[in-house]
Amino acid sequence: MCPKYWPSRGGVETYVREIATRLASKNEVEVLTTNHDGKLAACENVLGVAIKRFRSWAPNDTIHCSADMFTYLRRFSDSYDIVHANSYHALPAYYAAECKHSNRLVFTPHFHGTVGHSRIRSLLHIPYKILGRRMFSRADRVISSSRFERAQILQSFEISANRLVLIQEGIAPIPHAPRREPKHGKTILCVSRFEKYKGIQHIITALLHLPELFTLTLIGSGPYANQLHELVQRLNLQKRVVMKHGVTEEELYRSYLESDVAVLLSQHEAYSLFIGEALSVGVPCVVANRDALVEWVDGESCIGVDDPANPEEVVEAILRVAGRRVNRGLPKWDDYARRLVEVYEEVLQD
Repeated sequence: MCPKYWPSRGGVETYVREIATRLASKNEVEVLTTNHDGKLAACENVLGVAIKRFRSWAPNDTIHCSADMFTYLRRFSDSYDIVHANSYHALPAYYAAECKHSNRLVFTPHFHGTVGHSRIRSLLHIPYKILGRRMFSRADRVISSSRFERAQILQSFEISANRLVLIQEGIAPIPHAPRREPKHGKTILCVSRFEKYKGIQHIITALLHLPELFTLTLIGSGPYANQLHELVQRLNLQKRVVMKHGVTEEELYRSYLESDVAVLLSQHEAYSLFIGEALSVGVPCVVANRDALVEWVDGESCIGVDDPANPEEVVEAILRVAGRRVNRGLPKWDDYARRLVEVYEEVLQD
């Protein structure tokens, strides 16, 4: 279960797709997800995975409230051996917890704290935590992707440590086509949802202080897109910033291979698949020294900055690593799927 599924793009969507397609080779797998704009098929089978999409209400692409999904689970939850719910920050996981009966429940919260990304969201987290407690208390196992996320869960919810399993997410191999070096300049890449807390505005501001040979490619979408466009225009950086939305996998892979440095200055992250994918193809990274991003920092392949809003610090970090090719061993999704099967077998035996 997940708020959105492929072809929607994002960390949770990628996580569910990678494990679902692998599990489907030996198991019957269904993905229950939402379809708030009604543009995708209600039912289809892709790569051996049965997908059921339910109508939903998703203001600003959040919450993903679906009475149809809730009703379906109340009727059919017992027909599944295991329900694997994803994302604390949307309602489908709550439906899975509330409708649990004889099935086992595994929960991957992709959790980065109960502090919202704005004052209003922080206030909403207070009543929402009541639902959150239900998700965690009813789960037979909770899976975290980083030490930071694990610590946040233990701090925020009453959950026994023996029900909490740490498994670092895998990185899908990106096809290594011959790298096409740009004729001129260096490229900074950021693949992210366009939200204020992601810190993309700090990368744009830092670009103003970098030599003109540097350009910035932003790939993503979200409610902060207009503000980012306005900032680019205000700083007169239209010729140096490219914003892309709805790119194909091939275009995304090419963006990785043609980049000189990947940058993510987010305030809140539970893992960051983007940074993992960049490192997997040898692209050095600059991240904010915040939350789970700290766990990527090694001072060589990935550098952390303490103050993302300080353009001088960001510029210094980018200049230090831009163009460097790195080689870092990373976990694979096949390994993750095998460990996940072990967790499933454990809960079925309990």
